[in-house]
Order: sequence, then C-alpha cells, then structure tokens
Amino acid sequence: MHVINANSIQQAYGTLILDLLNDRIASVVGQTREINNCCLVVRAPSIKDYWLPYRKLSKKYLNAELNWYWSGDNSCKTIGQYAKMWLAITDDGETSNSAYGYILQKKYGFNQIEQIIDLLKKDPTSRRAVLNISDPSINRINTKDMQCTVAIQFLVRNGKLEETVYMRSNDVYFGLPYDYVYFVSIGLYIASNLNLELGTYTHHATSMHMYLKDIDNFNRDYQYEPINLDINSIIKENYHEK
Repeated sequence: MHVINANSIQQAYGTLILDLLNDRIASVVGQTREINNCCLVVRAPSIKDYWLPYRKLSKKYLNAELNWYWSGDNSCKTIGQYAKMWLAITDDGETSNSAYGYILQKKYGFNQIEQIIDLLKKDPTSRRAVLNISDPSINRINTKDMQCTVAIQFLVRNGKLEETVYMRSNDVYFGLPYDYVYFVSIGLYIASNLNLELGTYTHHATSMHMYLKDIDNFNRDYQYEPINLDINSIIKENYHEK
C-alpha cells in the first residue's frame, strides 16, 4: 500500500505526481507510469478556491461536468461538447456508462444519495452507507467504458462525516483532478443534510497512473489560478432529490 497523508488535496496531489515520476516508486505498465494500491488521505478536504500544482484546470469543463453529474443526465453528447473523450468511449453512441450522477440518482429506480442520508439519520453508526457505482452487468471484455469508480462509502465518526472512495483505476491527469471535486461535492451535500462537517477524505485506487503522453503536461512553473465554484447553486439548479 502506497499511502500519502496530507492536510489538503494540493499537498496530496503534488506528492503523488512526484511519486509517479520516481522510478523507485512507480513502474512503467503499458503506456502508463503506475503505482498499485495507492491511497490519498486528505484530512481537510475542500473545493473552495480549487487549484492543483503542476496541472492547469479548465473551469469551463469542471462546471460542465458537475452540472452533468448533478442533473442525472447520461447523454454522452451533453458532456461531449466539452471533452470529445466522452464521445470516443461510448458503447452505443448515445449514452455513457460512466455518468455517475445518472447511476446514483436514476439508474436503479431510486436515489442512492438520498437513501444513505435517510439511513445515517436513522442509524449514525451504520456501515451500510455505500454508493454503488460499478455495474457488474456490463460486458467488461467488450465495453469501451467500464466505470473507474467502484463505490463511495460514508461513515459518521467522531462527529464528522468521513468519506472513502474506492477506484479500480484512476488517471491523475484527466480523471483525479475532476473526480475529486464531484466526490467531495457529494460528501458536502450529505454532510449538510446531516448537520455535520465533512471529515477526512480517503481515496483508494488499485491502479493510480499517469499516461506517458501526459508527462510533459505537468508544468512545475505553472502559475496557479484558483477556480471559484458555486457548488450550492449547481446542486440547486440541477439536482432532483426524487
């Protein structure tokens, strides 16, 4: 297990990038540099004035992805306007298997997010507050789009809401910077409904990796530009509890 403990996502991400570039820590696997069973532990997760070291982020895309997820939409064409990658990995040309908001809010005929809020209100000590994302019915042999995230679990401990993400695979250039924001936004929403503070954010990835083609994109001289996100407005405008 490769564990990175940090106060902030900025500290955790900066350490992770350097570790992936270190031949003594990461291995070259196919077209990636990879660390197996990598765990980021962020003690004070935040998406306020969001930025990351070495990586320029797109506010336009980040807002589009958050709106897409929170609306529960699964159209690849909606998000494909902002990143053509989504159009390249669709199996049917219309929908996305990795539309996390759709999976959590609509796919199974009920809203998983609201269900675990109800669960934790009834039993704050529960270990059942799990958002299931990975779909075993998908043909993983032939699909172009198997969900990278397996599940997200929440525990109420020591008066805070602890959040743990489990991923089979996570790309640190395109995936992690945007995944983190959506996952933390879910945690903040649930915590707010429980009148709790969001506690430690723990992020497990069996394969944490950096594509070789992206190495030169990690710019140590980049002048960081914080992105201000109005998460409450995004949720209010897009999210339907039932």
